[in-house]
Amino acid sequence: LHRTHTIHLVLNRRWRMLWDRRQWNSHLSILWGKYVEPKKACLAWLIMYREIWTQKKAKQLGIGDGKCARCGMEEDDIHIFLQCKFIAPCISKINRYIASGGKGSLSWKQLLLGESIGCSNELWTIIRTEILWFLWIERLSSIFQGATRNSLSLQQCLVSAGERYYSSKHNLLSTRIQSLLKKLEMKPRNQRLRFELDQTNGRLVSFVNMDLSFVLKLQYL
Repeated sequence: LHRTHTIHLVLNRRWRMLWDRRQWNSHLSILWGKYVEPKKACLAWLIMYREIWTQKKAKQLGIGDGKCARCGMEEDDIHIFLQCKFIAPCISKINRYIASGGKGSLSWKQLLLGESIGCSNELWTIIRTEILWFLWIERLSSIFQGATRNSLSLQQCLVSAGERYYSSKHNLLSTRIQSLLKKLEMKPRNQRLRFELDQTNGRLVSFVNMDLSFVLKLQYL
């Protein structure tokens, strides 16, 4: 592992970017929350560090031709998760219902690095790790077993993950609001409690407005 204060330098060099330390740390740390399965967080972490094994890396080591085993094009990490023609139908569906409010297409920064797409960073991390895992397993199944996975199974995974997150987060905020209301009944003049209640109510409204429509949209992939 790289030291925390140099992570952004390492990753900026690997991706040829200019994100600051705060940006990189926020995207890396959110991977390890309670809503993302460890195996999926590990895959996303490897992708962010550009440590995924690709045929381009094999060619650089003199042990391959650098070509994708599925489509014959040069294979790097962006090709595996966004450009290979064998994942085009899946990516097309994702673009149609998720990216840019139903317009445009996912960029490699959004899918591979977690750049925001209009919902909370936490929800997008959950969704994109599900997408990355599906595409990775689908690729391995195709290469080594000659089998492919139906995009319907991806939709089911996304809907399930989105609904679990929304329900859990909504219940957490609602429970906190009820707790604060009970405390205010006993201490009606407590300004700190009133301030925290206002803040929590604001977070709940913002959360519903930002994430509910995104979760509902997943049902129509």
